[in-house]
Amino acid sequence: ALITTTILLLLQPDVRQALHQSLKMPWCRATFVLFGIILLACFYSPAELKLKLILLNKYSKLLYLPLFVVAFRDKKMRDMAIYAFLTGMFITGCASLLPLFHIISRATDAGTVFHNHLTTGYFMAFGAFLAYLMSQQFKGYRRLGLQSLAVLFSLHTLLLNPGRTGYVVWLACVSVLILQGRVWRKIPYYCWLLLIIAGTSIYLSPLFHERVMLGFKEITQFWHGHPDGSIGFRLQFLQYAATLFKMHPWWGSGTGSFAYYFTQDQPIPSWGKHLFDPHNQYALMLVECGVLGLLCLLYYFLATTLWVVRAYHEYYLLMLGLIGSFVVANLFDSFLLYASTGYFFVFFAALSLGEVYAAAKPKALSSFTYARRNVLC
Repeated sequence: ALITTTILLLLQPDVRQALHQSLKMPWCRATFVLFGIILLACFYSPAELKLKLILLNKYSKLLYLPLFVVAFRDKKMRDMAIYAFLTGMFITGCASLLPLFHIISRATDAGTVFHNHLTTGYFMAFGAFLAYLMSQQFKGYRRLGLQSLAVLFSLHTLLLNPGRTGYVVWLACVSVLILQGRVWRKIPYYCWLLLIIAGTSIYLSPLFHERVMLGFKEITQFWHGHPDGSIGFRLQFLQYAATLFKMHPWWGSGTGSFAYYFTQDQPIPSWGKHLFDPHNQYALMLVECGVLGLLCLLYYFLATTLWVVRAYHEYYLLMLGLIGSFVVANLFDSFLLYASTGYFFVFFAALSLGEVYAAAKPKALSSFTYARRNVLC
């Protein structure tokens, strides 16, 4: 469906012209640089061709960014996309409540809706942020409805979903909302409010209490020589990634090299023979593309963010929340690599960039000539 849509869009002359213009943008250059370094790393990787092609296919989602930006020039299209996402999250939130009323049987993992509970937790946490953000544009029933969605999504993230990544992403999104208000004197009060929310969640949700306590327990067990827990495995993955990084720190060992060496060395027998990535996007980039690859990744994040934030248009807060949550989420898993979360980032980044692209004059598109405003301080 995505390929068919791409072909249909490219058949339109105005889309081709706008796409050609978008190729001059800094965020577009950053996209090609990042994908280019991943492609280049294939040539010196010891991994088999099949694994390289799988990874290239996963990262190819980056190349859709310019096309998505052009598609989201229209405000009606942007609004439809946002409400479609919120509707999907609403259905997910409602479905998660059905077992509480014994309408359907309870699943062993309530978070396995989008890939796994990490992904579902991330989507719901960002959905809460987005619903609240959209509510500020309206008054009356629409505002109340969107704020109710934000509460529902927050409850799902904190009380029903077992993914601890969702807790951290939700906190990151709330932090963006607090910081953008520039109410520094009220930050201690917000901190107390967050502590009250955490305490209430622990009291109301045995699952939240269990997952938080289990996290502390697994960290303690890791340092006492019992590493085979969820967090313990992740820390072992990072230790092995650090070992591989030291082999070729500047250029990396090549695309697909982490999975290749893990299969060859089998450094964690209790895990098994195969591991696709170290559950950390930054560690994966350091191993496979070195320091240069990590710098390209950070440049990609920075270029897409600055283009929106400097313009200070309607969706600049959406972009800040997106980049803040995504940067944090990549510490806990390779979110840019995975299809669901990777397309999610490209989709919402394009939505934010499309609003700026539509507002810019054609001759000013390739320069940062917008009025600069201090966003966070």
